[in-house]
Amino acid sequence: MSTTRLDFAALFREHHVRVYRYVRYRVGDSALTDDLTADIFERAYRALDTYDPTSSAFQTWITRIAHNYVSDYLDRQAHRDRHELTSDAVLETLSAPGVAPEDQIIINEAVKQLLSCLDQLTARDREIVTLRFAFGIRSKAVAELLHIKEHTISVIILRALERLRGCQGNS
Repeated sequence: MSTTRLDFAALFREHHVRVYRYVRYRVGDSALTDDLTADIFERAYRALDTYDPTSSAFQTWITRIAHNYVSDYLDRQAHRDRHELTSDAVLETLSAPGVAPEDQIIINEAVKQLLSCLDQLTARDREIVTLRFAFGIRSKAVAELLHIKEHTISVIILRALERLRGCQGNS
């Protein structure tokens, strides 16, 4: 086995969950998510020689591949308007083993409220907030991914968080 394969295997293990969650968020179907995630990592593996660690972190590179691949898929399937998850699918994704049932109910209610508030944001703002906070991607990487200035990303996040705070205060 070559060093590249060993390195890619380690990168796969490190980033698979994050990419899977991103794809699941965008498409909302677990079987489809499995297929698309596999396709994304296959595409990344085939293009590994084009990855330049001096220009971006691997996380940014693989997220860009995932973002473009899922967007292309959704465009081809004409499901652009259906890429949001239902709250039940989000709750299924976020449920944690070992959490007391009462605590899980409280968590579920908080997530439902947050999702309701997120629905009030524009699609672009929702995507930026999700990339930044749900997937832990730094603002600079989000800016690179979406081809938006980093300062603009920061302003969008600040304003979106203010709207989310206002929404939660009204609930």
